[in-house]
Amino acid sequence: MSEPTRRSGLAEALDDIFQALGSRELVLCSERIFSSRPVSLARLGQVIGVSRERTGQIDHQVRKTLKVAFFASEPVAETARWIVDSVPYVAEVGRLTEQRPELAAVVKTVGVPAIEVLAAVGTKFEVRDGWVLAPDADDVISSTADVLDSHASPEGVVPLAVVAGELSLSQEEAARWLAHCGYTVLGAHALIRASTLEDHVAGVLGVAGEPMTLDEIHARLQPKRTSAAVRNVLVADSRFMKSDRTKWALGRWGLPEYVPIRQQIAHLITENDGRIELDELIASIRSRYDVSEASIRTYASAGEFSQVNNVVSFRSPVRKPGRSPRITPRLYREGDTLRFRMKINNQHKRGSSFSLPSGLAGLLGVGPNSSKSLASRLGAQEIVWASVQARTGTIKRFIDDLRVEVGDIVFLEFRPGDEFAVEPLREAGSGLRAALALTGHSHAGDPELTESDLIAALAHAVWLEPGASLDDIRETLSRRREPEIADALAPVAGRSCPDRS
Repeated sequence: MSEPTRRSGLAEALDDIFQALGSRELVLCSERIFSSRPVSLARLGQVIGVSRERTGQIDHQVRKTLKVAFFASEPVAETARWIVDSVPYVAEVGRLTEQRPELAAVVKTVGVPAIEVLAAVGTKFEVRDGWVLAPDADDVISSTADVLDSHASPEGVVPLAVVAGELSLSQEEAARWLAHCGYTVLGAHALIRASTLEDHVAGVLGVAGEPMTLDEIHARLQPKRTSAAVRNVLVADSRFMKSDRTKWALGRWGLPEYVPIRQQIAHLITENDGRIELDELIASIRSRYDVSEASIRTYASAGEFSQVNNVVSFRSPVRKPGRSPRITPRLYREGDTLRFRMKINNQHKRGSSFSLPSGLAGLLGVGPNSSKSLASRLGAQEIVWASVQARTGTIKRFIDDLRVEVGDIVFLEFRPGDEFAVEPLREAGSGLRAALALTGHSHAGDPELTESDLIAALAHAVWLEPGASLDDIRETLSRRREPEIADALAPVAGRSCPDRS
């Protein structure tokens, strides 16, 4: 609709309407209908000398009278229609008063700007905190949330341009409206999930659309948090991964996950039958990651690596025999499946790698200066023996998938065919069944297993020969320093299990 020609008469026209009211009706207008702090009907009734119920009737009648009078006045009615036509959802009062200065003029009779007078009496819009909302605040806030939800990325990122288009605002005005509603605005985007540090960091990466360093992420957080807190979130939350030596990415981007330089060198040497040209090593690593040539050269001639005539290989270590499986604590077997029991700690939850006993590594065929990749339903699991001990990569993805917490017991399972899994402890009754469950045995709770069956399975699990007795098992558990299983067996009377060889 085009702008009206009569602008200067709006406040005067409204004053004329109010001056036609009686004195108590004017008191009601100034103290209740157009007041920023409306008094109660009961209090107002005391002021004008009538009951609360009668005050409510007068309030209703005055609003009805004003509404009829507003729409009977051409300057008032036309201006109200212009506002409704100009504001599909929301607009800053300042923008409208720039276009129509008479909206800011104070109506003397009630002492408030004309635009607030119009909003207070059934004109299909509200004015709150400097914003015009059509038809009302609840509807606009709900519409805004719908727009954001329907256009948000998995990290809760929404381009401001989309919000501006949907709500008929400029991008700058959309940013101010979303900030007013409590959303975080970051550059040309809004974050609809930023109440936790984890979600805020995810939003920052989602806005960037590319890997970022810890310092870059930290600099964009609003409000600021410590670098240590941000680092802990990046390590602990499964949505994040290291895509380079210093940069973090969202896992859903599908980028290759960064592997420390030392592990990359060990893997490449192993892949190339124990030796690789230095130039080839440097080119291979730098083709995937932003790592300096100087860093690779330094690692390639230190620690477990040797560099002779620009050829990198493992140093010749003095190999120590691995510990026997029978005396390796928390290492068990069930047929051809190996299990290693462990209690989840904060380092596991954060995604750190950790050591494996040499007895287990030997059974897996991993010795000094070698590595092995195992398949699992959640991706490859790397076992690497670098320096003095075998280590496995992070199991954080399994921890998150199983929803286990710090202090919970799980088993690393190494199955035939180079398959890997992480399984939770399956508790099973008491006595022999409880003891067998602590080895991760898949049938500890099977009611058809007899006492002899349970003893035989437990003896096999701790690497004893067929026919071993409960006393043999207890002695082995003592040597292995496994009081948990020994305690479970405490009430069980000693007896031998049948020889099934």
